[in-house]
Amino acid sequence: MNQPKSDIHLVASQVEPALAAMDTQRHDLDVAWLDGSAQIRAGEGGFGPIDTLVRAFRPGYLAKADPVKPAAERRQADYGSLIAAGRFSVDVYRRGDDVSALGFPDSY
Repeated sequence: MNQPKSDIHLVASQVEPALAAMDTQRHDLDVAWLDGSAQIRAGEGGFGPIDTLVRAFRPGYLAKADPVKPAAERRQADYGSLIAAGRFSVDVYRRGDDVSALGFPDSY
């Protein structure tokens, strides 16, 4: 029976800047989503008085728009969780690397 191979190698000096860049992008995305959400709400408020056109349009619009909003907000949280998991992984990898190095002397 073949055992799975472990080829895990992580270069923290490369991963940590990538995670920092992702965190910056997440912040930019948060700002854009908040701005976009405000614009969506403002647009929805401009549907106008309840008349024949609004009564015909609103149910179809809301049926499609309402599920998208919470899904987009969840994606924002998911992105933050991904970054946190990456940082945790770097820490776990570094601790494992430190522990495994204990068996090797510093010099021969």
